[in-house]
Amino acid sequence: MTRLGFRRHVLSGLVALILSVASFAIDAASQTFSFAGQVGGEYDPHGLSIFGAGTSFAGSYTFDTTTPGNFGEITAAHYTNAITTASITIGGLAYTTPAGASSDIYISQSSGPFVFDYYSVWVPELVGPTVAGGAFVGPQMNLYFTDSSSSTFPDLSLPTSPPPASGFGFDIRWFEPTGEWAYLASGTLSSISMTTPIPEPETYGMLLMGLALLRFAARRRKRTVG
Repeated sequence: MTRLGFRRHVLSGLVALILSVASFAIDAASQTFSFAGQVGGEYDPHGLSIFGAGTSFAGSYTFDTTTPGNFGEITAAHYTNAITTASITIGGLAYTTPAGASSDIYISQSSGPFVFDYYSVWVPELVGPTVAGGAFVGPQMNLYFTDSSSSTFPDLSLPTSPPPASGFGFDIRWFEPTGEWAYLASGTLSSISMTTPIPEPETYGMLLMGLALLRFAARRRKRTVG
C-alpha cells in the first residue's frame, strides 16, 4: 500500500468511527413516551375541587431501556428506577420529578381467568405548585394499563413502544401528613406515543466532525486525481 493509500485508509476508518459513535449516541438507551388525556372524576373529601371532570393533562416520562428487571414472580417484572425523568401539566399546573429522583415500571402477564396483562408507571415524587396552601404532601402520579384479552405483552421485557392509549387509566394524588388520601383526580388517556430522542450537543459535534473529514477527504481525492 502506498503512503497516500495508507492515509486514505486511516482517514476513512476515522470517519467511520466518528459517525458510528455519533449514531450510537443518538440511539442511546433512553426512550421517552408522551401522553395526554382528560380527568374523569375526583376523590375530594376536603371540597378542594382542584381538577374537575374534563380537565386536560399532558406529560411524558423517559426511561432506560437497559434497566434490569426483578423477576421475583413468574408472571411479573419490576423495573426499579427505570424512569429517569417525568413531567405533567394538568389544569395549567406543571409538575416534574426533582433532580436525582427515579421511578419504577411494573409489568405483569395474565396467569389465570382473573388476572390481566398489566403495565404501571409509578412516579412517587413530583415538584411544582402546592394546593391547599401546602397543607398536603404530593403529588404522586400513576399511569396504569390493563388488557383483559391478555394479548399485549408477549413476555415480561420492558416495552420500547407504548401500549394502546385506550387501555390506560391515570391518577394524580395528594396525601394528608398522616398518609391518608387528601385529594385524587383520575382519568383516561386519549393518546400515548414514542417521542424521538433529541441528540446531545456533543453528538452534533461528532456528526459535524465526521462530515468535515469526509469533505476534506473528497477534496484531497479530487486534487490527487486532477
